Amino acid sequence: MDRPDFQKMLGAVERGMFDVILTKDLSRLGRNYLQTGQLIEEFFPRNKVRYIALNDAVDTNIENDITPFRNILKNTRHLGGVNC
Repeated sequence: MDRPDFQKMLGAVERGMFDVILTKDLSRLGRNYLQTGQLIEEFFPRNKVRYIALNDAVDTNIENDITPFRNILKNTRHLGGVNC
């Protein structure tokens, strides 16, 4: 989350320069599930930005109660845990 270009992107989101943020999967947005969840659940909607993670079937325009848990499971896999 502290990557310079990532912070530039968040600033651009706040300035209304994006309508959609698209990533390959949730882990490309962030590995910390609390911070990633905050972006998806609060930051993007507050700034009227749609977020899509292609491989994880996440789209903030579509109601999906499992999205926060999907990020937790995906990050666990990167640590050698659950295979999602």
